[in-house]
Amino acid sequence: MTNDDGSIIIRIFSSDGCKRCKMFKEECTKFSLPYVLIDANDDNNQDICDKYDVNQLPHIQVVRKGTGVVLIEYVGYINPVSLLSALQKKMNSKKTVKVKVQEINSEEIEKTSGCIECKKNKDAKSSAKKTR
Repeated sequence: MTNDDGSIIIRIFSSDGCKRCKMFKEECTKFSLPYVLIDANDDNNQDICDKYDVNQLPHIQVVRKGTGVVLIEYVGYINPVSLLSALQKKMNSKKTVKVKVQEINSEEIEKTSGCIECKKNKDAKSSAKKTR
């Protein structure tokens, strides 16, 4: 998929132990979609995780390669085809604002069983921010 400012890439904030992250990466590979992984557990990536408020994994962004502009974000698992469909709708509407497809608050995360690894990551980040 291309646009007038260059092609896109999918940025995936993930961790090795997250099943939903692994499933999304496998689907991207299956559909030959270009992606880059950012290990949300790596201390070297803390600044970018803070910048995009990464609190749950996977945290997925579709980004313009040339400019780095985030076109669309999604928190949690989504089928890559559905993600690109949402992007297509956004691009066709010619909206210039950043759109979040789904917002999941911390209360919802606590209510669901979800991925244990994702909950550990959230707790670890909360503890790290408190000690700064």
